[in-house]
Amino acid sequence: MIANSLKERSYEQTYSDGDMYPARFIEVGGQGALSCRLVETHSRLEFTQSSLVPYAALSYCWGSKEDAATQFKTERFSLEDRLNGFQMNQVTPILHDAILTTRALKIPYLWVDTVCIIQDDDEDWDKESSRMILVYQNAALTICTPASASCQQGVLARDWNMTRIKFQSKIDETVSGSYTLRFVSEVPARVCTSFDGLTFALLSSSWSNRGWVIQEFQLSQRTLVFDKTKLHILTANYIQSEGSEPERSMERVGRFRIQSYINTSPSWYLFWLEVVQLYSRCELSYLSDKLPAISALARHILPSSLPFYYAGHIFLHIDLFWVLKKWTQPQCFKTQDALIQSLQFQGPYVAPSWSWASRSDAVGFDNRSFFDISKYRMFWCNFKEECEFVKVSISLAGRDLFGKVKDGSLVIRGAVVPLSPRLELLGDIAVHEERWKMIENDKYVAYLSFDWDKFEDEESFEKLSLVLLGSCKARAKHPWQPMYGIHEVEVDGGLSYSLSGYEGEAELDDELQGSSAEGEGEQADITENDLAYEADGECAIHVGERGQTVEEDDQNHDRSKQGSGISSKEDVPDTSGTRHSKAYVYPLITPDGSGEWAEVTILQAKPGGERHAYGIVIHPASTPGKYLRVGVFYSVPVESGGLKYFQNRPTQTVEII
Repeated sequence: MIANSLKERSYEQTYSDGDMYPARFIEVGGQGALSCRLVETHSRLEFTQSSLVPYAALSYCWGSKEDAATQFKTERFSLEDRLNGFQMNQVTPILHDAILTTRALKIPYLWVDTVCIIQDDDEDWDKESSRMILVYQNAALTICTPASASCQQGVLARDWNMTRIKFQSKIDETVSGSYTLRFVSEVPARVCTSFDGLTFALLSSSWSNRGWVIQEFQLSQRTLVFDKTKLHILTANYIQSEGSEPERSMERVGRFRIQSYINTSPSWYLFWLEVVQLYSRCELSYLSDKLPAISALARHILPSSLPFYYAGHIFLHIDLFWVLKKWTQPQCFKTQDALIQSLQFQGPYVAPSWSWASRSDAVGFDNRSFFDISKYRMFWCNFKEECEFVKVSISLAGRDLFGKVKDGSLVIRGAVVPLSPRLELLGDIAVHEERWKMIENDKYVAYLSFDWDKFEDEESFEKLSLVLLGSCKARAKHPWQPMYGIHEVEVDGGLSYSLSGYEGEAELDDELQGSSAEGEGEQADITENDLAYEADGECAIHVGERGQTVEEDDQNHDRSKQGSGISSKEDVPDTSGTRHSKAYVYPLITPDGSGEWAEVTILQAKPGGERHAYGIVIHPASTPGKYLRVGVFYSVPVESGGLKYFQNRPTQTVEII
């Protein structure tokens, strides 16, 4: 299966700075050889005169710090020994099995990071790590090892449960033997039982959670995947699995591939944000690898004509708005003071505080009030830069434009507003993101999300300020809509209405259908088209029963007071002289997961549509005149919120480090 794939399926090769190969390979030797040796490509004619020398690359998990520290590697003092040769019994189990696999496939060379890069030579590490796009794209095969959780664990000695059942034919007594039964896949009980072994290997194994693996897997044109029970060959177009299973399409594999998303705009940018979100959930042995471990993918996905790359960021007025997904590491609690200290005294330095790379937590760019990255939908004309980026400074630590940085700052001129002293905690929303509501003169202004997650009883916010980055309109057809007090929902045609009175989550039916009333005693179904002409209206939510006609009676309002914080009649805005256009019933999802049917009355529309505002929250740094990013905010155009709150404010210039 593997040999046929290597023989029949060709692959493209690319160059990096005029080079086709990395600096070194392991020459694996023939079958049964007891030793291997490291070779340097610049001194061998077969590499300098040919672009067709096949080699394999290894993608594996280092494991714990203890395992990683004791693994077989090349350092300055041992380089000469590696070039002279080393014994098979010296290497770690994962390297041992990778060498045997490479030999069995008659591939002469193998690339492994810890052996082919001089680990204690910063210049060599910087040079070779910047060639990762070359290493994995040009490999004849990448050996991926989800079956191993550590460099001290091999993959060839399979450990599966099996049983043998004797067989004796009742038709022909001369026919006898046995059946061997084994699992098709071995997946932990905590994982959805619909996962097969390959899906689990690519999505949930220790290997798949390693930061470097994202680009190693994505850039490879052909991969040999070792899961717990069988082998798989994957290319961009097909999957072949051990056991004579039929060939499958790559579309069946959960882990996305990048080929279909590059070279088109805005697809490449949205996909880059998607990759960063996935990557930020992964683990790294060294925090300083945060940017290098994704640099090859950045080089591959982003257009070569792109003139700027700011520590993982492209269009600053959009992608500076990122939120920490604290649910991935719920055991890591950090106070405001601890966050400030960690950002001011990074050791080692990773990225400026405004970059997602400066955090060890997972991040997300998709605030569904604005756009949903997962569906690759964004209306570029809806995003408007509301500040001036006076200067962006990034000091590279090496030669790689997408690699390590040693310093960075951002100078912004625009609206900078001190945080209101009155904030209300809304609790954990969706995936444990704590949101706060900013109130001024008893009116809503904005929602905030901070980068720390442990709050004191008397938390101080007096040093914080809001920095406006941009404005936008809400996207159409929300799959769900968070409602923190009052929130706007976009509908087809660019028109919208608002929901008020409930702090939690609501889920609207795709067809927005339910029992409804148009005028007294008249019932009609409601669709999005029915709502299209109701621009920026308001509605009050009351608890009702599915299928009932909306009635303004005391019984209904009394019931609303008992229903998960839903507004009662007294909370409904004064609507004297306005027209009740529609009312309908839809499912309301409460924070504890219970569901009730809520009655919604849409009131008279307001002309026009104001813009949402969004930006970052800053805190003074220890150096006078400089600031740190410590959170984000977005402001919906209701009450005092929206872009109007920031207009006509005096502009300031701030430097964020």
